[in-house]
Amino acid sequence: MPIYISTWGDPTGWREAKYVCGEEKKGFLSAVCYKDVSKLIVITLDSILTPRVNENSNVVKCLPTSLPSDYESWKKKIEEYVNCILKNIDLQADVIVLPAIGKYGNYEYGRVEDRYIPTEFIRGILTLELYKRLKDKEEVILDITHGVNYLGALTLYVLSRLTSFLSLKLKVINFIPTDPVNRVFTYTEVLSYSKQYFDYNSVDETKILDKKKRATVLSLKYNALLPLYNLCKENKIPDYTLSVRIENNVLLISSDVKNLSYLSEDNVWGEIIYDYVCSKVKPKKWVSTKELSHLTDEIFKIDAQKTLIYSELNNVYNLGKKKLKEGEEASYFSVYEKKERKENANSSIQSVEEESEDKLERNFMAHAGLIKDAVILKKESNMIYVSYDESKKDILKDLLGVDIFST
Repeated sequence: MPIYISTWGDPTGWREAKYVCGEEKKGFLSAVCYKDVSKLIVITLDSILTPRVNENSNVVKCLPTSLPSDYESWKKKIEEYVNCILKNIDLQADVIVLPAIGKYGNYEYGRVEDRYIPTEFIRGILTLELYKRLKDKEEVILDITHGVNYLGALTLYVLSRLTSFLSLKLKVINFIPTDPVNRVFTYTEVLSYSKQYFDYNSVDETKILDKKKRATVLSLKYNALLPLYNLCKENKIPDYTLSVRIENNVLLISSDVKNLSYLSEDNVWGEIIYDYVCSKVKPKKWVSTKELSHLTDEIFKIDAQKTLIYSELNNVYNLGKKKLKEGEEASYFSVYEKKERKENANSSIQSVEEESEDKLERNFMAHAGLIKDAVILKKESNMIYVSYDESKKDILKDLLGVDIFST
């Protein structure tokens, strides 16, 4: 069953309407048409408690009689308010509250000292909150009928990236006015797709705070899976707290640089990628080419990357099978050197250590991290295993920015 996500603006302005969704249903919100709901997530702004219109008596009666003086209580009241409204149609929601920006009612929102919070951080908060709720799901339906101006677009942007990364089906729906005079709104499927493409190059790793997680994203940009078996450790995404105080009807967000930097969109993606990828990796010294092939299919979404990695793994496997004896270990370079010299006695093989930095990076990417100077091969039980040579850690540190053997 799908998980529904609905973006909400100010529900006090929603009036009774007819929603056409195969059959006609009456109500003041599109959720009356939801079918087979496994879970409902409502995304709204923290300004929802200070409405401007107060036209809908069914909604207004759910508003708190007084506004809290601290932000955690404020968010709790929003959750209670949303679920009080949904009780009319026997639904309950998990509520995500995002910072509003500007003045709503008698309150001003989203202030960070003398400016407003950048939308990048709002995207970061939403990405993190949705990842926690969606990473084990299969299908998402986003309803943008009731979202204020930018909330639907922002949620769609975040979901399009997140569902691509998690390989989830995404459907976007809207109930559009087909008879405005009689307030008739008809179900419309805006878009739907199940196969998407996530590019790790869309994440700026320089903005990721944790060096290990930064190196993980960089490894994936290099098409390299083997470093993950050193980089991945037991992980839990840290709880974040957006520090907000309420003073003179202004919601002031703390300007603490570390707190805001953690919530930047790229840093959040660093946290998510590390958590998701490392849940599929069990750290070990030796990794079979077969395991790396399976991992490639789980982690990479772009066919060109997969083809490159499969090709390199196949080359390593064939070389190891042909040149190594059962139980033998040898550097990839030495095994390859023997092969090349046998085929061409006059060939000159350049060591990775002799390459320029730019060429080293290109070589690392082109060979999916399996560079000859840094990899050891082993043949065991008729399988080929690979590992990094710890004596070559400086080469890997130059590429990834960390010593993968001591993270």
